[in-house]
Amino acid sequence: MANFRTAGGLACNRGFSMIELLVVMAIAAILAAGAGQLIGASFQRTQTIQYQAHLQAQIESLWAEYQREGAFPTTVAPFADADITLSSCGDDCRMIRLTPNRAHRCEYWTLTTRGERDAGHSACW
Repeated sequence: MANFRTAGGLACNRGFSMIELLVVMAIAAILAAGAGQLIGASFQRTQTIQYQAHLQAQIESLWAEYQREGAFPTTVAPFADADITLSSCGDDCRMIRLTPNRAHRCEYWTLTTRGERDAGHSACW
């Protein structure tokens, strides 16, 4: 076996140095932080899409009832993760407001039977 020496003493023949391990751990930490932000953003976007889809389905059911009965219903189907209110916005118009039970960046969404929509913050629709 060859006898390798360095300026500081004996050379290590196998394994990784402490610097190499620290560099790998730092890179892994940076990647994990980026992945965490992506996962959090995608989870909130998924919730937003679920809320918007529920509002659109409710508006469609309001119009179906209007076409069948000649009048809009006075109630809407509940949603497990949010509070939903139905109000009038004119003779042939109804507005549904969905407010999530958990904290959300958008705070609320509204959609009318005329297609008008609003949210608590910009870029939420």
